[in-house]
Amino acid sequence: MTDVGELLGSIAASGMECAQGAWPAEPLDDVAWAELLRRVRAERLPGFLVHAIGSGALAATPQQAVQAKREHLVAVGRVLGIETGALQILRQLASAGVQARVLKGPAVAQLDYPDPALRLFVDIDLIVRSDDFDRAVVALTEAGHHRRHRQPRPGFDRRFSKGTSFVVSDHLVVDLHRTFVMGPFGLWVDLVEVWRSSSTFTMGGARLQALDREVRFMHACFHAALGDVVPRLVPQRDVVQMLLDVRLDVDRVLLLARNWRAEAVVAKAVTESWRTLRLDLRPDLVVWALGYRPSRREARELALYSDSESGYARKSLGALRAVPGLRDKAAFLRALAFPDPSYVEGRYVSPRQRLTKGLFAVAGLRSRKRSS
Repeated sequence: MTDVGELLGSIAASGMECAQGAWPAEPLDDVAWAELLRRVRAERLPGFLVHAIGSGALAATPQQAVQAKREHLVAVGRVLGIETGALQILRQLASAGVQARVLKGPAVAQLDYPDPALRLFVDIDLIVRSDDFDRAVVALTEAGHHRRHRQPRPGFDRRFSKGTSFVVSDHLVVDLHRTFVMGPFGLWVDLVEVWRSSSTFTMGGARLQALDREVRFMHACFHAALGDVVPRLVPQRDVVQMLLDVRLDVDRVLLLARNWRAEAVVAKAVTESWRTLRLDLRPDLVVWALGYRPSRREARELALYSDSESGYARKSLGALRAVPGLRDKAAFLRALAFPDPSYVEGRYVSPRQRLTKGLFAVAGLRSRKRSS
């Protein structure tokens, strides 16, 4: 019986000559095929599924091949709508004097894949400078877009958070970043280096800016290693796709990882991606990653992102040591302990309930630290 989970990894690696895919000799039966389609949708892999069938790697009946193409066409149609909405958002930000760069999705599809139709996406991620963050939020709010989460206190997001999200329509959510992730690793990212140079690509006839190649790879590693408790396949394919590009400056990647205290993040992303996609090449960066051993401190910091019980309070406590200076640490703690009433409204019965839950979460994290 075919292991659908293992097959998904092979599909995610479709088109890579160094991939050791585990392919069934015969087409899947109806039950297994239905399960595969469901998980392909969830993992956003329709482009890779069509490629696997078209290349002959994955055996499929004529009906299954048609269904796969239909899934892909529907997903591509959604992507085109998302791109149109994203261009509108970028125009609204530009009108407010805010420069934004595109993260993940369309930028990676256009810059790092031979065929952008392989790498599909369901939302848009943008990064703006910290000094522009409040202005960007005002611009999108005045344009009628709904902000999902309030900040604890004015100025908190531009100083300490990853960013926020806006619901633009039923089909489009925009994640507005000022750094890559919440928690300590996000605060250690050198944002001056992030903005030092850029790459450009075309979307819908417009020339847009993205992160430069090595910073884009670093963000892919953050996304693959820290973005979800259970790593997703498309971010892992992104890591592999970029790593195998001979234009990637590995020495600069390692320098960025060291300067950002993110060596454990890069090692985790590369190692897990390589194993999941079953690749038989061992480039220098992979050899380094396989041999990297995180310190106890790094292991605790990684656990903030991989532990399903690690919520906002625990990540916030973990971030405290990354906040520079006593004054900023005090402002960080004050905002979390005593947020504005508007932040608490709808989430908790009262500020006291929020503080109590936060203290329980903090106590749990400290207990885990002692046990490790």
